[in-house]
Amino acid sequence: MKKCIPIIILLFLLACNNDRTVESNPFPERTAEPPPPPEKITFLSAPPHYRKMLFYPKDCKMTKGGIHCPESGYSELPPVPPPPPIPPPPSLPPQPLEIPGLIHISKVDEKPYWKSCEVIMDEEWRKKCSNTAIKEFIYENIKRPVIAREGGIEGMAVVRFVVEKDGSFSHYRILKEPGGGSGDAAIDVVKLFPPFEPAKVDGKPVKTELTLPVKFRLED
Repeated sequence: MKKCIPIIILLFLLACNNDRTVESNPFPERTAEPPPPPEKITFLSAPPHYRKMLFYPKDCKMTKGGIHCPESGYSELPPVPPPPPIPPPPSLPPQPLEIPGLIHISKVDEKPYWKSCEVIMDEEWRKKCSNTAIKEFIYENIKRPVIAREGGIEGMAVVRFVVEKDGSFSHYRILKEPGGGSGDAAIDVVKLFPPFEPAKVDGKPVKTELTLPVKFRLED
């Protein structure tokens, strides 16, 4: 009996040491994290070789317009591409006019101007007076098109017209416009101009062409 007691004590000590070793382990085993859930794959997003493995009702038919299943009511439409941007209106190249007696603006001695400025003798000041009167008349009488206003269209419209010998106007043309009917609106306001003092060569009135820019702004 005395020989068994030391053996029992020894077994007890060994068991205690094993428990301490487990408790003092600085590197406990880590459990594996669960894998992330698989991404949902639709029939249209799957590659062609994988589509046969996907489950979908037997009554489904694939067309260019997507997948349609008349009996089960399932449908899947392909993504709709965004509409292409609206291209800007093309600039119209100026075409030369074949008008008898038309003199190019660069060949006249005196350019046409606003008639009320004729009292100013200095040519430079008369030109400034004419440009100011034209600008004030335009922005007091211009009617911006509804399409351009609602569409937020702004920019420069350039029109060209003929000043006749008597100061009247004819042969209106649009050389450039931002769109929305801005060119037509610029011509409409030019038609409201009072007669100009015509261009002159050797003191005689002649026909010539004038080019006029009209700016359209959002706040107008």
